[in-house]
Amino acid sequence: MRLRHALLFSALLHSLLLLLQFDVAGWGLPGTLLDQAEQRGVALFMALRLEPLPAPATSPPPPENRSPPARLAAPAPARPEPAIPPGPAMADLEPATALTKAPAPAPAAIAPVVPPPPPAPAPTVPVPSSPPPQARLPVLTATVPPEEPESPLAPRPQTDIQAEPPRPDPARQEAQERERQQQEAARQEALRQEAARLDALRAEASRQAAAKAEAARIEAALQEAARLESQRAETQRLEAQRQEAQRAEAARQETLRTEATRQATARAEAARVEAERQEDQARQEAARLDAQRAEATRQAAAKAEAARAEAARQEALRQEELVRQAATRQETARVEAQRAEAARQEALRAEAARAEVARQEAARLEAQRAEAARQDALRAEAARVEAARLEAQRAEAARQAAAKAEAARVEAARQEALRQEELDRQAAARQEAARLEAQRAQAQRLEAQRQEAQRAEAAKQEALRKEELARQEAARLEAAKQEALRNAAKVAEPAPQPRRRATLIGRPDRDLRLMMYAESWRQKLEQTAPFEVLQAAKTATYTNPLVTVAVRRDGSVESIVFNRSSGVAAIDDAIRQVVAAVAPFNPLPADLALEYDVVEIPRVWTFGSGLRLLSSGR
Repeated sequence: MRLRHALLFSALLHSLLLLLQFDVAGWGLPGTLLDQAEQRGVALFMALRLEPLPAPATSPPPPENRSPPARLAAPAPARPEPAIPPGPAMADLEPATALTKAPAPAPAAIAPVVPPPPPAPAPTVPVPSSPPPQARLPVLTATVPPEEPESPLAPRPQTDIQAEPPRPDPARQEAQERERQQQEAARQEALRQEAARLDALRAEASRQAAAKAEAARIEAALQEAARLESQRAETQRLEAQRQEAQRAEAARQETLRTEATRQATARAEAARVEAERQEDQARQEAARLDAQRAEATRQAAAKAEAARAEAARQEALRQEELVRQAATRQETARVEAQRAEAARQEALRAEAARAEVARQEAARLEAQRAEAARQDALRAEAARVEAARLEAQRAEAARQAAAKAEAARVEAARQEALRQEELDRQAAARQEAARLEAQRAQAQRLEAQRQEAQRAEAAKQEALRKEELARQEAARLEAAKQEALRNAAKVAEPAPQPRRRATLIGRPDRDLRLMMYAESWRQKLEQTAPFEVLQAAKTATYTNPLVTVAVRRDGSVESIVFNRSSGVAAIDDAIRQVVAAVAPFNPLPADLALEYDVVEIPRVWTFGSGLRLLSSGR
């Protein structure tokens, strides 16, 4: 519709411009072009005739002769000019002139000398007025009589010379030359004006042809727009009919599908309720059996733990007494060794800290990547659930609209629905089976993806563990080499007794080397332990366990003793798994390895927002 209005407005505007430009008679509109008769030049129609001066009397010739007066004949009246029809033939017009010359006077015979007459007034050339503007397209036609060759014996017509000066007058000749130049300039100006008029006529004809072509083009565009508009309206009407039929059919199919879905949902809901009831019964029975087994296990563990705690306490007292006795002997040697070993320990600590920081950064980046992947998966799942919800809302809205539109036709469709009900029920069953199969395939695909991600994570963890093992093995070899060098230097010293044990009681321990090693052991466990294993094991109420881990000189784990159990077997098993996963630990420093074979580190394990190991003396 807007295209049609735009075309109509453009046609009206162009029509108004054409009327203003061509000044159509009868419309009373002012023209924008000048009259053609005023635009073209007017040719000069002249007939020149030279008349000599009258012969003078018997007076002697004057010393100076003036040019004879010349009289210009009036131009012939303009003839009525026929109108020229517009068209390409106008380009073939050729300019014509109507300039008629009188024959030049012949030299006169010698006459008696007469006195010169008084000087005549200057000749005047009357210029004809412009032709009336009634004639639109005049054509100037004239014939110029050919000039006859002069003959010395032929008589000179129209000469009234009675006397001639005895010699030629230079002033007269100059005046004649000037008059001839003026006539030539007038003729050239007439030709130029005629050419300009013909150019204007050609331009006007071209413009009129272009205007006609533009009007025809606008008319054709209007007709084409009207045809396209009618076609578009017809297409829209057919499309509306087709969409209405599709909506009606979709509403009928939606009603049938909704009924089938409702029945299938009712059956599935009944089956689900029955399955939940049976599952609740099985879960309660399993919980009761698990509680009985846990209680029996807890009582047995408590008895064993009490015996182990008593033995550990006695052993701790004995070890403490031995440590106090050996403290005096070792203090002097330890101070000296500490001074000698301080620089090396500092370098080793810096290297260990740098390696630990690099490993922790790599583990943190990997955890961030895993968390980003998990967040992406969660976002994709949330987007899918949201899309499904929106789709369900859209389907519900469409169903409601279709139900409103179908209310008028429901009585007629009821008989047809009864006949098609069985077929639709079968089709709905097939569709439901296909949907369930698709859901099962989707679940299998998601499960496969999850398992693949778990396998990739396990492979990554295994690679990190192997890397840590390689680093520890290199450190162990380096320590063994250093120990071999020290043994070679101290051949005379007695070899240390095997299985010498050092037990850290708590913060008051006075051996700074053991405390530093225990601190590095604690940091490694807290930073690299798989905390999700401990989180998954927290299925019941528990107490923070006291666990003693015995570490050999090479960093391997000798034993894991629960001085105080958590009360939940799953948590105790998870602690064993965590220690086994993080092991082996850093080897004992060379000076500690010379004195001890095993270091026992008791710590209290807490599971808040993260794993924390507290000293038993805290």
